Amino acid sequence: MIINIMERLIMNSIYIDGLFYKGSGIGRYYEFSIQELSQYAIIYIYVPMKFKNEFYQQFGNNDKIVPISTKYEKFSLKGLLIQSKILKSLENKVYLFFFPHINLPLYISQNTVVTVHDLRPFTEYWDRGEFKKLIIKKLFFDRAIKYSKAIISISKTTKNDLLKFYSEVQNKIVVIYETFSINKKSTETKQNIVGDYLLYVGQFKKHKNLDRLLKAFSMIKNKIKCKLVIAGKKDNIDIYNSIKSLNLGDRVVVIKNPSDGELINLYKNAKFFISPSLYEGFGLPPLESLNYDVPVILSDIPVFREIYEDIAIYFNPFSEENIAEKIIFALSNYNSIKQKTVSEKDKIFNKFEKRKIVKQYLELFNKIIKGELA
Repeated sequence: MIINIMERLIMNSIYIDGLFYKGSGIGRYYEFSIQELSQYAIIYIYVPMKFKNEFYQQFGNNDKIVPISTKYEKFSLKGLLIQSKILKSLENKVYLFFFPHINLPLYISQNTVVTVHDLRPFTEYWDRGEFKKLIIKKLFFDRAIKYSKAIISISKTTKNDLLKFYSEVQNKIVVIYETFSINKKSTETKQNIVGDYLLYVGQFKKHKNLDRLLKAFSMIKNKIKCKLVIAGKKDNIDIYNSIKSLNLGDRVVVIKNPSDGELINLYKNAKFFISPSLYEGFGLPPLESLNYDVPVILSDIPVFREIYEDIAIYFNPFSEENIAEKIIFALSNYNSIKQKTVSEKDKIFNKFEKRKIVKQYLELFNKIIKGELA
């Protein structure tokens, strides 16, 4: 990719907020932003102290990344004050402040860009209580939307959701899709899973709809030979009780907090990837699965249709019967579905080609730095 030399000079240094580094759900987005943008600018980045060693292990050899360790973490009230002071001190060093989330401090610089990943706190799938919902809306969402120079939406679906609540920011929103890159430092770690399996990767949250997936799987467990592997970060949903009550102990494997190396192995050896999610802002794991030629079975929600078009097998996520039917259909037609996945995946990947995505970030950031955005 050819980047104009003046663009390199204009983007001499920027700030990227790193409080969500290793955060569940959007951690990959952070790692991509840091790694790729550091090729074109010096990056000042805040990183929680507890991740200091991991951060240095991953990015320590990159002399264009300037990490600043902090004791406070995301959505910390104390952090809102402390970070404001520190960001003020950086204004003479950086040209733009990029927050890959909505966690802005009390002080907001003029050239600030935020990323909105989804609007889950505004939906029925929010499960953190009404008080937290109010705090996140008033203290974070409202301020981020109002004071940011530009708002990056990771999908057209998320943009449409955003406009339902903030119609006045139509001209601020720029859709830039997520993409991914394999952590080259990761070494594949083998899992001792015998036989074929369906793979789910993600959080254990209400909107991920794992309870219906487990019920659907229990309906057909005697008709199929596959296991179900659930890999991700344990949250406030106790899937173990569901597994026990459905007598799935010998058919469901739960892997908590898998490493990158473990994920590589899980993806490469899966029969199918499956996601029963009721709501997503993008949905990256299916894309990672396609990278390993693994076919995907997905819930029929708008964002999955936008991202994965007709390469996926879709089901009604509210119907356990339909989930079960589509699993059996997919397994019965594996060879043809696999062939379609291999032959058509490049059409999907072309939308998320890394150089194209990076170019969109550079163009947006340089417009802001040059004062070309109102």
